[in-house]
Amino acid sequence: MIPWSLVFSCAAMVCLILDSRCAASAAANAIKQCLSAVVPSLFPLFVISNFAMPMLAEIRLPWLSRFCRIPQGAESIFMLGLLGGFPIGAQCISQTGLSKKDAQRMLGFCNNCGPAFIFGILGSFFGSRMIPLVLMLIQATTALITAYLWPGNSQQSQQLHLRKLSISQAVQQAIHAMATVCAWIILGNVILAFAQRWMFPFLPELLCVILSGMLELSNGCFLLPKIVSENLRLIVAAGFICFGGVCVLLQIRAIVAAQEISMISCIGQKLLQALLGAVIAAAYIRFGICALPIAPIVAVSVKKEVEKILVLLYNVPDKGGIPYAISQTD
Repeated sequence: MIPWSLVFSCAAMVCLILDSRCAASAAANAIKQCLSAVVPSLFPLFVISNFAMPMLAEIRLPWLSRFCRIPQGAESIFMLGLLGGFPIGAQCISQTGLSKKDAQRMLGFCNNCGPAFIFGILGSFFGSRMIPLVLMLIQATTALITAYLWPGNSQQSQQLHLRKLSISQAVQQAIHAMATVCAWIILGNVILAFAQRWMFPFLPELLCVILSGMLELSNGCFLLPKIVSENLRLIVAAGFICFGGVCVLLQIRAIVAAQEISMISCIGQKLLQALLGAVIAAAYIRFGICALPIAPIVAVSVKKEVEKILVLLYNVPDKGGIPYAISQTD
């Protein structure tokens, strides 16, 4: 049987040969996007996170580690992943002494869209100046709920082991991470350009916007004005930033490749975050800002039921027939 990867590679090569202009134009636009927006916003954060992580790891927020069930000392990774943007969290996880189990569990909810993107780009697509703040709060809420609901306990006695870097070493590592991020953005733009050219003309406009955002976050967000209803636009935007897109997942995978971490849990977490984000955004439309603090309370009340479903989806039962994650968390 012919491997699917060979079939995909041959099909991609044929597309590049037959429509090279589309690929070249998309790649050029992606490079411009990287130079004008991605590199200026992410590169300084990469350098700062590389340099500051050993010092930030000394910060302790016991309530956060208990609620999210992450190792004590890893709270800084969660905060940097929430405030630094994609894929700062993966960059931090790759440099820590976290066990493989803890790193795998934290990989999804510790990688989130940064405030620079939410306030700088998404804010222009809504009439209210409050919407970017609401989206930021929705994302933070979904990250906390996902961390709380996701099966598995951390090794509470474990301490992070971070090697202190000089500023030159921090810059070198940031350059490598930045190159990886930009490479995946370019590839994602090329794939999206072919989809927009050959597939999207036959699909409903709303579905095209959703598929674009699921593939590549920034391109999907720039298509949000095509959604006439601002309420529906808010729900879709919340889902976009909470999921991150396939290209972001590929960036995360490339950064943590050396740790041989499975991406199954990370993908599941981002899908759960996207679903929670859309639901909380819809609740915000109906009930206002009070929907945000209510969401974690609801999550606490349904924790065991949700955890059992997640265990069935993402864990293999042990020899005694008890799902591994349940046996570790109960």
